[in-house]
Amino acid sequence: MSSGFGSDPIYQARLTPDNAKLLVRNSSSANQKFPLNQMRSVIGRSDAPMSIADIDLTECKIDNKSAISRRHAVIEWVEGKLQVIDLDSTNGTFVNGKKLLTTAPRQPSSPEIL
Repeated sequence: MSSGFGSDPIYQARLTPDNAKLLVRNSSSANQKFPLNQMRSVIGRSDAPMSIADIDLTECKIDNKSAISRRHAVIEWVEGKLQVIDLDSTNGTFVNGKKLLTTAPRQPSSPEIL
């Protein structure tokens, strides 16, 4: 009998900036990985001429439509823990199937610890 996440190797190691990665699980960019070794990374689309995304998911498309906002979310290390904040993106940010909700229009969501 196991508890927690069982023998899943993804959850056995403690997340650190040296080993944490963002894995795209669906869309046209499935299985693409991005290191999370910066203290703060903006996730989004890099549309020319402005490039504001540290993690560029421009190619993530679902049904040939972009699923990512220009400034979609921020992922950051706070007190040794990784957290994500939705930046009032069009399609939302989900953690374990739960959508991060903003408290007011045009405002970021509360942080969600990963």
